[in-house]
Amino acid sequence: MNSQHTIAKLKDSAQLINSHTCFIVSLDNSINPVNTPLHLQNGEVLEVGDKFTQLGRKGCSYKNGILLNDGWVQRYEGSVKIQNNDKEGRVYDYKLFSAYTIDTGLNALEGYPTIFTKKYLAYTQYEDLAMGYFGQNEGFHFFETDYLIRYK
Repeated sequence: MNSQHTIAKLKDSAQLINSHTCFIVSLDNSINPVNTPLHLQNGEVLEVGDKFTQLGRKGCSYKNGILLNDGWVQRYEGSVKIQNNDKEGRVYDYKLFSAYTIDTGLNALEGYPTIFTKKYLAYTQYEDLAMGYFGQNEGFHFFETDYLIRYK
């Protein structure tokens, strides 16, 4: 785990995929997530390695939190900065997570087709500490981080 951000460039060392429920980020082996705490709207903090079964609350279709099915847990993995290929070369900070089954350890992204081998579920975080992503339909989805059920 790294304590300083290296900026990954799309196509060179990072891939960003829009999915139905989050971004999927895959990284080249030369890029490591940064060990940064994740501050939530309810005042709680997720440290790298912290696990949960719910973050945010169920809302309308564009505003659902992270609600895991029974038997699944999600773990905070840190953050990574990725530079877009647009002419402005904007850099975005992505909060990275893994999700897996409690009983077998099966990773949610096992077998998911990506360019690079490191795979994460990802969201961007905003000044008000809400989080979001662009879905496969290119629609923007966001959720409040005002509720957390930790997994012990």
